[in-house]
Amino acid sequence: MTGHAETPHGQCRLCGSDRAVIVGTRDRHMKPLINVVCEVCGLVRVDPLPEPEQAEEYYRDDYRVEYHGAETPSDKVVAKAKVSAQNRLVLVRERLQPGARVLDFGASSGEFVHALKEAGYEAEGMEPNIGYASAGIDRYGITIRITGWREGLYPDGQFDAVTTHHVFEHLTDPLAAMRAVRAWLKPGGLFFFVVPDLLDANRPALGRWHYGHLHGFNQKTLEMMALRAGFELVASTRPCECVFRRVETPAEDWMTYPRHGSRMREFFLDNTVPRQFLKPHTYLYALGKLGRHVRRLFR
Repeated sequence: MTGHAETPHGQCRLCGSDRAVIVGTRDRHMKPLINVVCEVCGLVRVDPLPEPEQAEEYYRDDYRVEYHGAETPSDKVVAKAKVSAQNRLVLVRERLQPGARVLDFGASSGEFVHALKEAGYEAEGMEPNIGYASAGIDRYGITIRITGWREGLYPDGQFDAVTTHHVFEHLTDPLAAMRAVRAWLKPGGLFFFVVPDLLDANRPALGRWHYGHLHGFNQKTLEMMALRAGFELVASTRPCECVFRRVETPAEDWMTYPRHGSRMREFFLDNTVPRQFLKPHTYLYALGKLGRHVRRLFR
């Protein structure tokens, strides 16, 4: 069910508007969770957003236990992360020479930092979760700062590239974090960026909302945020999987999709849970997940 938020809490972190429309009322586990879409720029957020200190404490101490069921990564989680790290490394190698200095923003248990170092990069990470970061430091002997992001965490112009993978949807202020990343990069530095695509047609409506996802992106909101933060788009392998380059001056005319808020509202109206059960791809998606699960069982 969608409708105007009776009492919008705060302003959109991208455009500053307080005009918001409710697009979700429960998370994928059917627990109460309000998500709203900004009527101006189309950025989605949890309403109300938690205070930054509250969110940092949660991701430091509790998130991994709630999401993975343990304070440290299991062998299965590590194996999956190693595969992901190798896939991410391909994109970095296409655009960055070994020896470059790279920061992994949200390094988890360190598999990607380790892969970068093995490939010849001067790599380090930052990760708020104590258990996962400590496990990576112990396992690989790599550098991971156990901390959430904040302005001034690193000196300006420190890195040739920053990478992040499924992290910015967890932040209370992704635009501010993106501006901090720009400051840490050298002129012309690259930002390898991946978040879930909220407009993914294969994602069931019932599974769209996640208690840990404080913001929801699509390609257009992501591009506008990058422009406002001081980046230009270099490449996009698929929606919300992008490479950005630091530019000298952030764009003033960053609102490149002025009607995007209304179009996002139309999308959510057309993709409610009842309507999605009438679409063939809902069942194809479920069958695909079932097939993958069965194949894993018989490996």
